[in-house]
Amino acid sequence: MKKTDSCVCGVGLLILACESFAAPDHIGSQFDFTLSFEAGYRQDDLSWNEAGPGGSPNVLSELTWRKMDVAYGRIFGDFSFQNRYYLKALAGFGEVTRGENRDTDYSGDNRTLEFSRSDNQAGGDVRDFSLGVGVKFHWDSLPVAKKMTLIPLVGYAYHLQDLTITDGFQSNPPTGEFPGLNSSYDTLWKGAWYGLDLLFDFNIKWGLNLGFEYHPKVNFTAEADWNLNTNFQRPLSFAQKTEAEGFYWKIDAFYRWDERWSFTVLVEGFQWQSKNGNGTDTTFLANGTSVQLPLNEVTWDAMGVLLGVTWTIDSDGR
Repeated sequence: MKKTDSCVCGVGLLILACESFAAPDHIGSQFDFTLSFEAGYRQDDLSWNEAGPGGSPNVLSELTWRKMDVAYGRIFGDFSFQNRYYLKALAGFGEVTRGENRDTDYSGDNRTLEFSRSDNQAGGDVRDFSLGVGVKFHWDSLPVAKKMTLIPLVGYAYHLQDLTITDGFQSNPPTGEFPGLNSSYDTLWKGAWYGLDLLFDFNIKWGLNLGFEYHPKVNFTAEADWNLNTNFQRPLSFAQKTEAEGFYWKIDAFYRWDERWSFTVLVEGFQWQSKNGNGTDTTFLANGTSVQLPLNEVTWDAMGVLLGVTWTIDSDGR
C-alpha cells in the first residue's frame, strides 16, 4: 500500500466513523462525541530472522531495528449514543528521528559462524489506523470511583512501517564505512481485535481510562528493496508473509478543564509477534528466478508517552 493512499484511507476512516452518526435525530435524543489530538514520543524495536534453503542453517540472516525514536501524533475520535452504544476510531502518524539497524548473516546453525555483520542507521515512518465498536456498562457510587464504565469492544486495525537503512558500516569483516546504502523495508500488520476499556470517573474533574486489546490473527506482509545487493532484483528484492498475534495496552489519565475541554496524559505499549514459525520469504534474484526461504520469526514492540487535548460535544449542545 502506498503511503499517500494509506493516509487518505486512515483519515477517511476516522471521519466516517465519527461523523456518520453525528445527527442526533438519526440515533435518538442522547449522544456524546469527542475528538482528541495527541502527540508525543514512542520507541520501537523490530526484528526478523530467516533460515537458509531447506532450513539450513536454521538462522541464515537476521535483521534488527533497535531504539527507534519516533515523533508521533494522532487523531482519536469516539462516539456514543443512548449512553450505551459506542464507536471509536484512530489515525496515527510517526517519523523515526533516529535508530539503529544491524544486518547479520551466518553459515552455521544457532547463529554460529558469522560471516557478515553491518551496523547502520535506521529511519522511516509508521502509521496506525484502528476502528472499534462496543457497548457501555455503567456503575455509580463505587468505593473507588464516583462512576465506572466498562466497554467490551471488537474492531479492526492496520499498522504500517516504512523503514530505511542508511549510513552503512561493515563490522564483520571490519572494513568500516561503505557508501550508497539506501535500502528499505516496508511492513503491514492487519487484523481483527477484541478488547476492553475501563473508565473511572473519580470526580467531576479527574478520571482514568485503562484499555487492553488482543489481536489473535494478524496478517503480516513485508516488501524490501536491498539497493546494494547485486544478487537481488530491484525495486522488489524479497517479500515476506506470516501470521502473528499482538497485545496492546494503555493507561490514560485525564483532567476536565470544563464541560467541553479536557487534557490527557497517556502511556501505551504493544507487542506483535509471529506464531507457528510457518512464515515464508520469497527472494527475487537478479537472474530472474526466485527462491523461497523459511521466515522463522518477526517481532515488533513499542512503548510511548503522549499528551493530548480533547474536545467534547453532546446532545445538549455542550
